[in-house]
Amino acid sequence: MRMVLLLGVVMWAGCGDEVRTYRIAPYLEPGQGNCIECSVALSLRATEERGDGTLNVTHFYPETFKEQGFTFKWGVEQRVEIEMERYPTDMEDDPGVRFTFRRVLERHPVEPGARFTMTFPEAPPGVYAEKILVREGDGFLLQQAERLECGSAELCEQLAARRPGEAGFALEVAYPETEGAPLRLHAVRDLP
Repeated sequence: MRMVLLLGVVMWAGCGDEVRTYRIAPYLEPGQGNCIECSVALSLRATEERGDGTLNVTHFYPETFKEQGFTFKWGVEQRVEIEMERYPTDMEDDPGVRFTFRRVLERHPVEPGARFTMTFPEAPPGVYAEKILVREGDGFLLQQAERLECGSAELCEQLAARRPGEAGFALEVAYPETEGAPLRLHAVRDLP
């Protein structure tokens, strides 16, 4: 009986909550949102601030934190607190960790027109979310939400010829010059 109680105490002590600080990038990128079996979808790029100077990049789905009060905005880097709760599990595809948004500590807008790179790595068929990048008129929709306007008709055709997952590629994208305007595509590149 003592052994069972001791084991229970050890398991309980191993579980628990921990608050960590992350920098949320001012853009979304393809990622699996802290999920082993999930599709690759546009996700928050969260870089954990560790005291030893190392960086840990994690992806979170924006919808998960939106339900908890977090609002993502293209072109605004945010420093946030996220609670990490560990729980016991015996399922292989369950990491035993739950993340909960707590609060925004700082917000830093980027310069209008600043550029960033969105990378779509090669992946097996069916790994990318079905509507991560969809042609719409003279541009594209990123995950049916954010408009990506092409800098030229040629760029639109180059991107239309790509399928996320088939071969790796990267997009050079600029934030809007004015609030509410679409993102702007400047280049499509192959990944090595």
